Amino acid sequence: MKKTWFVAESIPTMNYTVMLPVFAEYGRFIARQGGGDYFNEVIWIFRDSNADLCYAREDFETGINFLLKKALKNPAWPEKLNQSIFQYAKDYFNFAKKLENKDFSKSSNSQLLKIYWRLVMNYQRKSHNSGQITTWLIDAEKNLFSNHLLNLLKEKIDASRQKVNLAETFAWLTTPNRPGFLDRESREFLKIAGIFNRDKMAKKIVLVNEPARISSVLKLKRPKLEDLMRRHYKKYLWIYYTYQGPVLEPDYFYEILRGIFKTGDLKKFQVQRAGRFKEIKKQRADLFKKLKFSRAEIRFFDIAADIVYLKAFRKDCMYFGSYVTDKVSKEIARRLNLTLKQVRYFAYWEMKDALLKNKFKVDVLNQRYKFSVVYTDSFRPKIYTGKAAQKFLNNLRFEKQDLTEIKELKGLTAYPGKVKGIVKIIETADDLKKMNQGDILLSETTYPALVPAMKKAAAIVTNVGGLTCHAAIVARELKIPCVIGTKIATRVLKDGDKVEVDANEGWVRKL
Repeated sequence: MKKTWFVAESIPTMNYTVMLPVFAEYGRFIARQGGGDYFNEVIWIFRDSNADLCYAREDFETGINFLLKKALKNPAWPEKLNQSIFQYAKDYFNFAKKLENKDFSKSSNSQLLKIYWRLVMNYQRKSHNSGQITTWLIDAEKNLFSNHLLNLLKEKIDASRQKVNLAETFAWLTTPNRPGFLDRESREFLKIAGIFNRDKMAKKIVLVNEPARISSVLKLKRPKLEDLMRRHYKKYLWIYYTYQGPVLEPDYFYEILRGIFKTGDLKKFQVQRAGRFKEIKKQRADLFKKLKFSRAEIRFFDIAADIVYLKAFRKDCMYFGSYVTDKVSKEIARRLNLTLKQVRYFAYWEMKDALLKNKFKVDVLNQRYKFSVVYTDSFRPKIYTGKAAQKFLNNLRFEKQDLTEIKELKGLTAYPGKVKGIVKIIETADDLKKMNQGDILLSETTYPALVPAMKKAAAIVTNVGGLTCHAAIVARELKIPCVIGTKIATRVLKDGDKVEVDANEGWVRKL
């Protein structure tokens, strides 16, 4: 019987360097972790820099239900998986960190190949694959784990007969009480902002100059503070890199600093950041006691909080790894007289011939970027380009949806609230310039590079993601109404549409 395929997620910043090593053993890695043999077949469709991740519907449904049942029956299993995710991601980050400032121009081609191979085939592949079960599949598309916890929380609230906001309570119970990279950057930056605030001259320089000029003025009048900001920038310039950059502009942090001083919000931000994790810990403990959770029930919410933390931590490690891998790839591009984009579309098994024998086809690399299909049955992926790619897709059966009459979308509430506004579809860092204060941000899924736009949003709406996804995490911290998991919001709505977002009930209505 012919399988029916569906697009589970669209990723706007994916490439072969990141994806192919992972999906060379995707299903086998999940099986070794105890996740069953349901995810062996996967298809990626590349068009320009966008990639659609596709699964066979029946295998996927059976697989995610299997994962949920196993996790609920044996919570020690997802706990162990989460521990391994942390370790693999940490190892990847630490290995990439050793290479961050290395001069690759001094490496021979064989040394460069070895570095590239260790980065993508050893560390990146293990880090990416280790997180598939808990930080992706257990809550992918159907939000099975989120819904299970949400239903459990509803029962507790109903039994207690207390007036408790469901979405806000869920947010507290699934929020981690340990800092990730963005938390660390924010804490360190606010300390620097405090130093500037106590220096009247430095503060004036920030307020009266445009961000692009602040550094040069500080270098003359407050060189130590300029050096402090420069070191902070170098430490965190990769923080919104995603899978293929770019790094932050040098004046990015001056722009943030200037905004804080203009609004007078420094003290508020410092107070919020200083007591944030203590407040999370206290709120969770109080709510568990108030709603009479058992230890076994608390355990599942602790697993969810770990997943929230690991989603961000693992992605940040992968983004830093991509930033360093691109440094290697730039050197490869220079030696082969290629662009960085072209190098990103080598299959990992082709890199040896390219570097050691100068053997590769430029037109093939270009075709892969423009339009290609990658199919894997958990062994070496098969790549189709051009007419062969279209023929491959034509032989498949995909789910179809009629979106023409849809005026109302249903999703999950990540943070409550009700607002109206103008839609802006924000998928990549290039889209950030479209976003105005008070717009409604729509995205397939959010990630750190989109945070500057999220901070301007009156509400956030996503196609995919459960209550422990990135959009939900950021919305809770910013206290912005957020509806996630609508599946089709970016396909039904377009830039300029006026909508009402009712995040109290999980609805998005076109006006």
